[in-house]
Amino acid sequence: MNNEPALLSLTEAAQAIAQKRFSSREVTQSCLDRIAQWQPRINAFMAIEAEAALASADDADAALAKGNNRGAVHGVPLAHKDMYYDEGKVVTCGSKIRRDFVATTTATALQRLKNAGTVRLGSLQMVEFAYGPTGHNVHYGAVHNPFAVDHITADRRRDPAPRSRHG
Repeated sequence: MNNEPALLSLTEAAQAIAQKRFSSREVTQSCLDRIAQWQPRINAFMAIEAEAALASADDADAALAKGNNRGAVHGVPLAHKDMYYDEGKVVTCGSKIRRDFVATTTATALQRLKNAGTVRLGSLQMVEFAYGPTGHNVHYGAVHNPFAVDHITADRRRDPAPRSRHG
């Protein structure tokens, strides 16, 4: 198994947390460290919720310590495209006209992930209103391919490895 938690696959991270080889806080902090390192270069995040993520990870660890496992992804940190409503959070859908829109409800997919005990790292950049596959956004800047910053995010020519890793 990898010694850097952020480089684990989602399945490996979930197993490591469940088996207490890593705490949710360790995995979350490792992901946040990589985000801090790479965000200025790749512009992948719309919002990074570091404090809330660490508090949520601590809650997940405390629940596990009491024997309360909420499911297969309990304590696993995730980020979601900035188009999924999460009550009380700004959701821009990559659009300038929605820069101040605060969701009043939570998307079913996000609610199910929350119920399963995942940790929210923040929201991910996207093409305005998901109208295209490239990651170009005139309002918030382009998202860059982390494996080849001069290529679009969907370009796999220089990245033949599967994208099963998070971080």
